[in-house]
Amino acid sequence: MRQDWETLLAIYRRTREAVQEFVHLLHPIIEQAQNDHERLYYHHILEEEEHHLQRLDRFLPHLEKRVREADGEPLDQRDDVILLQYLALETFGLHNFVEHLDLALYEFKDQPIGERLRQLRMRAYQDYVQTKEITRALVGQEAFDHDDEELRPENSPIAASSSERSAPMEPAPAPPLRPNRRERRFTVGSLIGR
Repeated sequence: MRQDWETLLAIYRRTREAVQEFVHLLHPIIEQAQNDHERLYYHHILEEEEHHLQRLDRFLPHLEKRVREADGEPLDQRDDVILLQYLALETFGLHNFVEHLDLALYEFKDQPIGERLRQLRMRAYQDYVQTKEITRALVGQEAFDHDDEELRPENSPIAASSSERSAPMEPAPAPPLRPNRRERRFTVGSLIGR
């Protein structure tokens, strides 16, 4: 178990460094925005990642304490609950970070910054998958009972370099059309007088 906590600590330290780099990359993008929409768009992402950094700064001391005490006295139940809440929140934060990198890649995929964004994205995705696996081992399978298929590199055409891209996927068949008939629903008014 100590190894799991140490792995998580390394992942979230690396995540903090990557988020700091991404925030640093966003500042000139916002300053050089061509219009208000672009400026607001990247400013919104910047604010979310700044909040992510603040949460990481609160989470990492708890995680460091857990690593120090993993072989010694067990944490009290309250500390474990707080730590697991932070872990769940930061796993979600890492998920959002991957999505924010994808969004930035749409704009900058063919520019020099694009390669660095792609590297950050691939590392963050690997960390996210590993974090989910460790969290499942710590708290049970139900911790993440959904599949993040949209985050997989093969499903993000701008995340993989052109040499890593897979063949285009066939579009999914359209769902069958249901006849447009009005369903009878009960309302308070329809039940009066019955």
